[in-house]
Amino acid sequence: MSVSALFFSFSLAWGYRPFIATFTFLGTEEDAPKNATVSFEPEKRMTFYTFSRDGIHAVLHREDSVICMLVSNMPPEELLSLVKSSSPHNHRQGRAA
Repeated sequence: MSVSALFFSFSLAWGYRPFIATFTFLGTEEDAPKNATVSFEPEKRMTFYTFSRDGIHAVLHREDSVICMLVSNMPPEELLSLVKSSSPHNHRQGRAA
């Protein structure tokens, strides 16, 4: 399922109710939409891709060969902050991304 198809599915299923969902799949940064905003977090040595469609926002990043994506209707700045501050990725410190 493409990222665009996921966004369309969430728009139909959730409407305006608050939600946060996570997805993991095999892939590369090439899976991020071309219009994504790119930001690099030096402390975690990770690149984050933020994008939105129809009020649904997502942050995508890569861990080895796995793509992790958090999707929500919360403001994109808050979603990005949440992903960057999350603890599951602390194990990556000290390793090249």
